[in-house]
Amino acid sequence: MRSRGHTDVTQTLYTTDGFSKDSKFLRSDTAGCHWAKSSDLFSTGQKDLDADRILCVVKGRFSPWRKDYRLLVSDNFFKTDEAVQEFEPELEVGRTVQGIVNMAVVKKHLIVAASAEGTDEMALYVSDDTIHWHRAVFPHDHKLTEEAYTVLEGTNYSIQIDVMNSHPTQPMGVFLSSNSNGTYFTRNIEHTNRDKWGFVDFEKIAGIQGIVLVNIVDNWKEVQQEGKPKKIKSVISFDDGRNFKPLTVDKEELHLHSVTDLSNSGRVFSSPAPGLVMGVGNTGKYLDDYMKGNLYVSDNAGVTWREALKGPHKYEFGDQGSILVAVKEGFHKEIAYSLNHGTNWTSIELEHKFKAVQLTTTQDSTSLKFLLEAVDDNEPSAHGYIIAIDFDNMHEDQCTSDDTERWPARVDDDGEASCLMGQKQYYQRRKANAKCFMKKEFEDPEVETESCECTDDDYECDYNFERSEDRKDRKECKLAGALVIPDGACKNPDDTFMGSSGWRKIPGNNCKDGKKKDEPKEWKCTDDDVSGKPASGDIDSTKQDFPGHDFKAIVYLERTGISSG
Repeated sequence: MRSRGHTDVTQTLYTTDGFSKDSKFLRSDTAGCHWAKSSDLFSTGQKDLDADRILCVVKGRFSPWRKDYRLLVSDNFFKTDEAVQEFEPELEVGRTVQGIVNMAVVKKHLIVAASAEGTDEMALYVSDDTIHWHRAVFPHDHKLTEEAYTVLEGTNYSIQIDVMNSHPTQPMGVFLSSNSNGTYFTRNIEHTNRDKWGFVDFEKIAGIQGIVLVNIVDNWKEVQQEGKPKKIKSVISFDDGRNFKPLTVDKEELHLHSVTDLSNSGRVFSSPAPGLVMGVGNTGKYLDDYMKGNLYVSDNAGVTWREALKGPHKYEFGDQGSILVAVKEGFHKEIAYSLNHGTNWTSIELEHKFKAVQLTTTQDSTSLKFLLEAVDDNEPSAHGYIIAIDFDNMHEDQCTSDDTERWPARVDDDGEASCLMGQKQYYQRRKANAKCFMKKEFEDPEVETESCECTDDDYECDYNFERSEDRKDRKECKLAGALVIPDGACKNPDDTFMGSSGWRKIPGNNCKDGKKKDEPKEWKCTDDDVSGKPASGDIDSTKQDFPGHDFKAIVYLERTGISSG
């Protein structure tokens, strides 16, 4: 599906055959369209709708203004001459919503953003079938504003969003995750590093559940209050962002350049090769200038790191991690490669000096072939080159089962497999010192799992609950906003109801038995923090004194329509 823009009209075209034939007209006056079946995880439950259902953001019926943009759904490519017509879904209970700003598909969730006239505050609506929608609910002290939120790479069980909560000249955000159906969002970490285009220093380690790399602003108060430059640190989480710790090289903190400072195409750190991660950065207290960085490698999904090559490099993974390739920044003749997970490197010298512009390979990182886009140093008329690098004819044999290992995604201090998101995870991958190449087409890395008993680490604070001051010990989640009561509860003042304990199991966590922290707790309807408590029958009045004299009344007319009668 693609859109073609003109001065006043935007038309959307579509193809069902990969553009082997001419594309077909879908609809005009659109501001973005999506197939409902954009992910294998997404399903309307009806095969015909799964195949053909399309959603588009379109202009209003009689208005070109953004405040009147609507969401339309069609199961027949918006053909108006057939019995099945386009329709506008009810995003709120019993009504449609105008002011649609954007739409995105994240794994099994379809997300639609809307903004009301006269405000920059946003509302997000979520569906997993295009039929039933609900409005996302954020913590009491956070709200979405237009152009100030970024939908991050999600999981199969949670939506992850970064919301800007600072001045846009020095943007910083807060990283939030939803529950499994995208309804309620809770805080993961504050002061994430953003840029003015909405990019966030955030990346999930590919193929492994629960591991997230984030850059945060350590001196956020100075940045906000005095406009000082950011001091950035890198942190990693092994439970989808609930707890973070520093990256380390020989007990020194490591900080890596991330999404806001891209130097190559594709993913920043990881590839489909299980557990192999690379990045450019430095050790010390804070992240330094990119050109002062070195190349670092981890072959255990970021648990430990080692310095691979001096200086900043562009880098790529090949043959499912059997080979790592790196090209140093600046003008030189060398290309470096490693066959043992970045422990040892060999250099190849080319005929002429060049400066790397981009190093790339196939998207699935299974090939032994790489392309290097480069320029020479013939100033002022430098020439551009595409250099093909092929390792296919090296002497290494094709790997057998004896050359692979059952690799645990996380280990403890004794090197034994430990729990990650409530389970032990194992992957088959080539041994670091095996003298062979995998040489086969990409297959999703198969994960073998063993369930763990539930512990404190498998739970997080529920919606509108926050950690107490002893957060490091995870002892208590305190209510930080109003507790919403279930429908039908609290009809009488003395009633009680079963509500949240303050804890919930982390979405996607597969632990079993052990600790049970998310069992409902009994609440009194008269508790001050309960939202929707029964009426007392009394009339409340409050007296407010205003100092001054010569008072004047100003009436604000909120409604824009004209009423009569």
